[in-house]
Amino acid sequence: MKNMNDVLRDIGSQAYDEQLEQIYGAESLTYQRQRYIRAVNEFENEFGTDRNISIFSAPARTEICGNHTDHQLGNVLSASVSMDIICIVSPNNDGVIRVKSKGFPMDEIAVSLTCKRDPNEYSPLGNFVIADLDPYQSEEYKSIALIRGIAARLYLMGIPLKGFDCYTTSDIISGVGLSSSGAFEVLIGSIMNCLLADGRISLQGIAEIGKFAENYYYKKPCGLMDQITSAMGGVLWIDFYDSDMPFITKVDFDLENSGYTLCIVESGAAGGVYEAEYKAIHKEMVSAANFFGKNILSRVDEEEFLTYIDDVRKRCGDRAVLRAWHFFEEDKRAIKCARCLQKKKMPEFLNEINKSGKSSFMYLQNAYTSDSSASQPLSVAFALCDHLLGDRGAFRVHGGGFGGTVQAFVPNDMLDDFKNGIEKMLGEGKCHVLNIRHKGCVEIGGNYV
Repeated sequence: MKNMNDVLRDIGSQAYDEQLEQIYGAESLTYQRQRYIRAVNEFENEFGTDRNISIFSAPARTEICGNHTDHQLGNVLSASVSMDIICIVSPNNDGVIRVKSKGFPMDEIAVSLTCKRDPNEYSPLGNFVIADLDPYQSEEYKSIALIRGIAARLYLMGIPLKGFDCYTTSDIISGVGLSSSGAFEVLIGSIMNCLLADGRISLQGIAEIGKFAENYYYKKPCGLMDQITSAMGGVLWIDFYDSDMPFITKVDFDLENSGYTLCIVESGAAGGVYEAEYKAIHKEMVSAANFFGKNILSRVDEEEFLTYIDDVRKRCGDRAVLRAWHFFEEDKRAIKCARCLQKKKMPEFLNEINKSGKSSFMYLQNAYTSDSSASQPLSVAFALCDHLLGDRGAFRVHGGGFGGTVQAFVPNDMLDDFKNGIEKMLGEGKCHVLNIRHKGCVEIGGNYV
């Protein structure tokens, strides 16, 4: 932690360039220096001068394969990408966590209040009382719920809470399935780990704390993929069968030299919240598992499922059966994709990615909402990608679905034509080129978290 004036001097004198280049690439150094200087100045405008600060960065993630398999404790293949949330943070002495995200109101949570009343009211963790760490229905799907949930989890772990002031700014595109919420959770968890726990919490522990906050405070039934990928960085093959100790393998994949470019295509869908549709996937998969006396599909034998499929249809409905069928195939497909990348077999990898896209569309049915027939922008984007790529490259549903984004692996020699074709029909700026980031959540100018 350094005085903000020293940090500004270090950034301007290129003292952090080696680390910034590892994270963002040499071509982005000038922009990133300016971005970080701007963030420090904006922190100063919000919270005052002459503060000692730390800087953190948490990346977005892309799901490469394993669409809706993580919450059933299956396999996924994911990667962190070059877009991120950065924050400037400084401890305070008033027991209040304040987080100001650019473009949003300040979130404030009182976590410790020094008091001199009856000692019986004191927390066993120290000479303070916890002010308010309960979940609130009014905060569901809001960032303050994530902050409160992470603080509550640390308190339950026996870590004394203290206040801090934090300013965040993000270049993660919202609504395209890159999990800005997961990056935000990892960022806040990493801050608290460093300021309150002396860095004792592991990367996986930080990810699990974020999942707790998202499940029980934000009220979204997510798995753990988003948080682990943002925390650890790079390309990860994750087997969630043992939820307490997921099997995590870093996959050595050099996208830049693979001959392909990773693109995210926005379908142009109108903004909307699809939480009910998202929850229905989880609910229907669980209902199929419950038929066999299990609580998640990874515990169900696939052959037994196929043997009794007619009975499952009668009890759970056809869509639940199709979604379960998707899980069994997608779970195996995520493993195949990871092994293809490990063995540098790009044609086989691309074939599996195309199968993933078809399975999400046909079986998982998360390309459009159940009550929409006139408006299916993601389906149109699918058709456009199919038309532009022909028999080259690959594409699939990206993220949770419904909202409307496609992930595409585009041959480098087709990139300009593909991007122009997408934006001619769907609108300027709807095709985003991504790079894989090989570092997870980091402290800039300090140690990797």
